[in-house]
Amino acid sequence: MRSQVAAFEAPLHSPGSEPELGDLRFRALMRESDWMSLPLSIRKRFSKRLAAGDTMVYSGETLTNDMSRMGWWLAQAARLIGGPLPLVRDAHAPSVVTVTEDVATRGQHWTRLYARRRGFPQVVHSSKRFAGPTGLEEYVGCGIGMGSPSMRSLRMSRKSGHRFSAKDMRQSQKATR
Repeated sequence: MRSQVAAFEAPLHSPGSEPELGDLRFRALMRESDWMSLPLSIRKRFSKRLAAGDTMVYSGETLTNDMSRMGWWLAQAARLIGGPLPLVRDAHAPSVVTVTEDVATRGQHWTRLYARRRGFPQVVHSSKRFAGPTGLEEYVGCGIGMGSPSMRSLRMSRKSGHRFSAKDMRQSQKATR
């Protein structure tokens, strides 16, 4: 399953927040040439460190949302645990992404709102954690998550690599303590 979202140029954020702290967590997961190949707007977005509990809001457009037949079935089945994957293949639809710094896991909570051509928008929640074999995992709830196979996901084109369970995460957290 792959989703490509347009670069969000103008972040909206709550008054009084200071999101200009430097963040090297995403940058550290990539080779220099890969990082420099990303558009400047994306490098800036993934270099902002939010203060504990602060939220940044980005608005933009979903350019494409491609998924195989199996990916579509997986997304439909995942509705049983809250619909953590995009359900439709709508392209060129408005979307909003909020990123909140998570103090407890030293990661980020992401909420994505995908407008749909028919019906209400879909809201997807996940937690990005800087852990696991790839250095970046996306936890979607109910003990289920997926790792990023490469940092091409910073382009917002996501293909999931390894899957993991809550048991795997507990073992990973013990190892990092």
